[in-house]
Amino acid sequence: MSRCLAYVLVMLAASACCVALAADPPPTMSYQGVLRDAADHPRTGTFDMRFRFLDAQTSGNEILVDSHTGGAAVAVTEGLFNVQLGGGTITDGSGAGSYTSLRDVFRDYGNVWMEIAVGPETLSPRLKILSTGYAFNSGSLQGRPAAGFLDTSSNPQSKSGPLTVTSTTFGADAVKGVSEGGVVGALGSEYSCGVAAYGGPVAAFFSNYLGSSATIVNFAEGMQVAGQTRGGAFGNYYAGGALALLGHENTGIVAYGTVPQSAGHFERLYGYAGTVDLAQGDVGIIASGAYVGGKFTDFDMFAELASDIQGAAGTFVLGDIVTSVATLSGYGLVTNDVKDFIQNHPTDPTRLIAYTALEGPEAGTYTRGSGSIRGAEARIALEPTFALTTDPDVGLTAVVTPRRAGADLYVVSVSTKDLVVRSGAPSSGEVAFDYLVNGLRVGFADQPVILERDRFPNATVPSLEVSAARLAALPEDSRASTPLARLSAERARSGADAPELSGARALIAGINSSEHALHARPVNTGRHASQDRPASTGGGDDAGSEIPFTLSMPVEMEVHAGDVLSSDPAAPGRLRLAEEGGDPPVIGVVVGQRGGRFWGQATIALAGTVVPCNVDATSRPITVSDLLVASPTPGVAMSAGPDPQGTVIGKALEPLAAGTGSIRILVLSR
Repeated sequence: MSRCLAYVLVMLAASACCVALAADPPPTMSYQGVLRDAADHPRTGTFDMRFRFLDAQTSGNEILVDSHTGGAAVAVTEGLFNVQLGGGTITDGSGAGSYTSLRDVFRDYGNVWMEIAVGPETLSPRLKILSTGYAFNSGSLQGRPAAGFLDTSSNPQSKSGPLTVTSTTFGADAVKGVSEGGVVGALGSEYSCGVAAYGGPVAAFFSNYLGSSATIVNFAEGMQVAGQTRGGAFGNYYAGGALALLGHENTGIVAYGTVPQSAGHFERLYGYAGTVDLAQGDVGIIASGAYVGGKFTDFDMFAELASDIQGAAGTFVLGDIVTSVATLSGYGLVTNDVKDFIQNHPTDPTRLIAYTALEGPEAGTYTRGSGSIRGAEARIALEPTFALTTDPDVGLTAVVTPRRAGADLYVVSVSTKDLVVRSGAPSSGEVAFDYLVNGLRVGFADQPVILERDRFPNATVPSLEVSAARLAALPEDSRASTPLARLSAERARSGADAPELSGARALIAGINSSEHALHARPVNTGRHASQDRPASTGGGDDAGSEIPFTLSMPVEMEVHAGDVLSSDPAAPGRLRLAEEGGDPPVIGVVVGQRGGRFWGQATIALAGTVVPCNVDATSRPITVSDLLVASPTPGVAMSAGPDPQGTVIGKALEPLAAGTGSIRILVLSR
């Protein structure tokens, strides 16, 4: 192979005109050399050349390699060639650090040697890269060293003279240290202090001469704000008047809004979703949560919610697999859940006793007590307020129970004021008895039991499977305290079988059917459908981090989390509840918090996703790994059986023996 006799011309281009401001120099430099063969004859042709940059004349560490090979090989004419070093294929050297540009090499190294390889032959000696005369001035600008300019790193700097920023000058007294090692600063005129900052225990302090002040990070407190009329005011520049006032006169928070969403919106950042909206539309408060929709309390355990004749005082939503709803309206407190009272357990301070209110098809009243009869007749005056609250003409009934065997007592008459009891055996002596008088609250004789569907939200009940799953996590004495457990135990003691529950399952299937959801009034939880985040840190049936593939799509009707949706042929691009067995245009399953409702827009789980799905096992049990298709019940899936017909929506990951419910499925589409 020929040997190379080369000389280095490091050329830094200069120009008579000024260099453009803010222009970065190119990361290349010119290198010119002469290539001769072993007989000292100039070579002509195209040659592969590699230029290695090292930190020592011999041995040392390789910093960067610049290769000019193949289509970028170096052209040599009568021995002479020119190369733009840094313009070939750049690879990081084997030494420490990562280098992809000559600019970085000369930034970190003051002494650099270049080694040239022509084809397989490495030439020697290495050449030291030298600088031109003007390069000696690279460490300064206009004669000032680098330390004379602003350093944007975290390194401390100091300036001996005043600092002027947009006509405001800060002298020696404007910025000074304090005993805690912090800073006191002033921006603005002598009489109107715009900004004041304190170090040490107080990170910042803002005040004006009128007495208003703000403190940020004061010891353990995040922010303190004080003013003559209010503590703080926050407005939205573009929202047309949205405003929140803190510490406004004698009120803690005052919020205003001009858009329909709400005057105030509070939302929990992590875990199960909990939201509260204040003054949304014509409703005062709307609250929703995964455990409690809304809770009001004070030291006297008293809460008062006001309303006018035309609207509800409040709607409370419990987001769960079965959504519980309570509405304060012209009917009083209306709920699809139960109304309970609690008291402390008398012997176990870690537990409570919960009793459920007796419920029936009327607004009932009652009074009870004890009396006695001597002779033929006894007249008992009833508790006075019973006559003030009870309809005197409709619904009065009375029961008398003697406290002696063989006593013959019966009710002669009953009114809201008194009870007349007679004895069939007057000579038997005095007989003590207990009585119970039931009535109907006055003014409620015409209150209907069967109501129009659109007056209230979807009033579902817990399925037997959901109830059993919840009970499984409770202690034994809690599981044994349910009515079903007590009845089963009583029947077992008499040798009878436990209740079969087929009638209950049939009722629940009708109550929880998706057909009801189509006619229910939407429950506004204070959030737009697009804000619903399907992922949940709470685990359980929310699917949580198992939801990687979702798509937000418009829907034609209100839908619920877990519903099965199909394309709507009458409205291309929009979805509806699947309503045909094996529905071919099935798209996916609605994703959301348990009990979540969507209208206008819904989040859909696509193939490969594990989510809860509403299913119907009425006609065929669902076992693990069953393929699922849409059922004739709108929005609900069913087992496809051994011969799937239509589009498969997913594969069951949990079983359901009978009835309706929600199980986890792997979404498929085939």
